[in-house]
Amino acid sequence: MRARKSTSKNRRGSAARPQVGRATPLLKRIQRALSVDLLHRDYAPSEDQLYFACLGHCYVATEAAYHLFARHKGFVPYTRRNDNGTTHWWLYNERTGQVLDPSEPQLDGEQYPYDEGHRQAFLTKQPSRRATELIRRVKAASGF
Repeated sequence: MRARKSTSKNRRGSAARPQVGRATPLLKRIQRALSVDLLHRDYAPSEDQLYFACLGHCYVATEAAYHLFARHKGFVPYTRRNDNGTTHWWLYNERTGQVLDPSEPQLDGEQYPYDEGHRQAFLTKQPSRRATELIRRVKAASGF
């Protein structure tokens, strides 16, 4: 398995622009189930995070989406280090070029440079404690 190059070309030779998929009903359920208690300890809750639940949840939301449904549809985790030293996580289908970003609302409508990301495995093979709790909440809320 090799990482996707950030300067990939499409069949016509121009720079490829990833397709960002619309939030599916399942992604919306993941977003609604996010809460401050699922934040990693390095992300202390701020007023913005209390107001906007997706902020800082990209890893756990991406991990939950992957284990709930995305891996079976060919998606793999991708990440990119941001200019401020933080990272952003999302799912990418290397066959179709589709991006699924469960925490996309935190981008507040801004374009994200998904094409600069690279494939990255999660820290654990099974869902982490936080992802397990998020998956439990999603399943409970949707009758999964």
